[in-house]
Amino acid sequence: MAAKNAKWAIEYVRDVMDEPWPAAEEIIAKDPMPALTYALHILQKPWPAGEAAIAKDPESACTYAEDLMKNRWPAAEEAIAKSPEWAENYARHILKKRWPEAEPIIAQDADAAYTYLDSFIKKRWPQAEPAIAQDPTYAFTYAKNYIQGRWPEAEAAIANDAVSAARYAKQ
Repeated sequence: MAAKNAKWAIEYVRDVMDEPWPAAEEIIAKDPMPALTYALHILQKPWPAGEAAIAKDPESACTYAEDLMKNRWPAAEEAIAKSPEWAENYARHILKKRWPEAEPIIAQDADAAYTYLDSFIKKRWPQAEPAIAQDPTYAFTYAKNYIQGRWPEAEAAIANDAVSAARYAKQ
C-alpha cells in the first residue's frame, strides 16, 4: 500500500505503526511538517531525503536544525530568516550569537525583537523600536531597561494596558 497524502501518512506512521514506513517516505519527504515529524519522532535522526522540503519552512527548518542536526544549517537559513520568531529562535539556540542578516526581519515583531535585543544587543535598538512601541508590555519594559525613562512614541500603546501603564507611570 502506498500513501497518497503526506499528512495522513505521517499520522498513520506515528499513531498506528510507530516505526518507519519506507513505502510512504517518498510522499512524506515532500511536505515540511510531516517530513520533520517523521525524522524527529519516527527515525529520531536527521533524514536527508526530507531535508529539501523541511528547509523551505522556517518552523520545520529551525526545529530540525536544533533538535536533529544540533548545529547550524546554512541550506535552511534563507527560509528561517523570513520569520521573525524562527529567526530569533535560530540565532539564540543554534548560532548563539547575533545574526545580522536576519535582524531586519526580527526587528519587525515585538516579541522576537525584544527577546533578541535582550539576548544579544543589550542596548537601544532603533531598528526594532517601531515594532516594540506597538506592544504595551514590551514598550514599557524597553522604556524601563533601555531608554531608562519616558518613551513618548510608545505611550499610546502603553496606555492600552492597565498594568503596563501603572508601572510606566511609577518609573
